[in-house]
Amino acid sequence: MDYKLGSWTFNLNSDFQSSQFADNANTVKESADGSTGRITGFMLWGASVAYDFGPQMADLNLAFGVKNIFDQDYFIRSYDDNNKGIYAGQPRTLYMQGR
Repeated sequence: MDYKLGSWTFNLNSDFQSSQFADNANTVKESADGSTGRITGFMLWGASVAYDFGPQMADLNLAFGVKNIFDQDYFIRSYDDNNKGIYAGQPRTLYMQGR
């Protein structure tokens, strides 16, 4: 959701992931190494504020933001290494972006 006030843009966003399984066989029972089992769903929140400097500065736009505002612990499924379990999700992260 964006709110624009003059050259300022404020953003609040969320990402939701429903529960999923750690393996392609959808095995419910969790293994000690995390290679099988159900992964709990989660919802993350983020926010940012950006300023557009306009044509006097070649349309420079600077943004500052935070991902995972509430520093929620969550897990995601492995996709790029032959489904070898789960990974811890990204913690609260601050960022700056320019374009």
